[in-house]
Amino acid sequence: MTLKQLLNENKISMYKLAKKAGVGQSTVHEIVSGKRKRISLASAIKIADALNITVETLFDYLKGGEEINENKN
Repeated sequence: MTLKQLLNENKISMYKLAKKAGVGQSTVHEIVSGKRKRISLASAIKIADALNITVETLFDYLKGGEEINENKN
């Protein structure tokens, strides 16, 4: 699942997320749409808190729900 799908399922607009998280609307749009490849830790914490999820879970959503493989060869 992606972050966009999470927002859609919970009927949360990017505008509402931006306001609740205290992050710029354009920043949220770029993060959700995948245009922004890097996100500051401060923004990640604010967005995760606004969604009531952990930062780790947020990054999983940003990766499209792919599992993190720490044993890369």
